[in-house]
Amino acid sequence: MSRCRVPYDSRKEGDSDGTAASERPLSTEQRRALAMLADAGQNGVTEAGMLANGFETKMLARLDREGLATAKIAERVEDGGRVIEVVCI
Repeated sequence: MSRCRVPYDSRKEGDSDGTAASERPLSTEQRRALAMLADAGQNGVTEAGMLANGFETKMLARLDREGLATAKIAERVEDGGRVIEVVCI
């Protein structure tokens, strides 16, 4: 399985007050997402499943950037000349 992560150092990004992204407290939604991922085990949850549970792509990407979750391509399916990638988090 290939990874869809792009190398990123979240410590370089910060708020205007100088707080590094990795030092900010987790929101209730981030905690809920991490709890759902922890319950899923090593197989993770598809991105579609996370979105269906009300999580935003931007928040999931932040968890990935900060190393709290990992997004990876679980499967590639070709349908009529187009490729569909199933992403697990």
